[in-house]
Amino acid sequence: PAYLVSVLVTDRDGITLVSGAEVMFKSGEIFVNVGITGADGYFYSRLPEGTYDISAFYPDNSGKMKSTTLLKFELNKDSEASIALSSSR
Repeated sequence: PAYLVSVLVTDRDGITLVSGAEVMFKSGEIFVNVGITGADGYFYSRLPEGTYDISAFYPDNSGKMKSTTLLKFELNKDSEASIALSSSR
């Protein structure tokens, strides 16, 4: 079965929503899905049951890339994850 996963991306303060962030789902070494957060800071996807690494990326005002730490996520029901961007790299 496939389950709905909602990923909320915030700035490093954990409060400010980030629209236009690129969210990536990886299973092992395989990229499974990629998408962009909407105005509400969420990206929604349907994925099969399994373990995924989720990360997000977003350019800051200087053009440097902000990213999240890798979130290991076990999907076995409709679920929500929240990840925060770190400072520029």
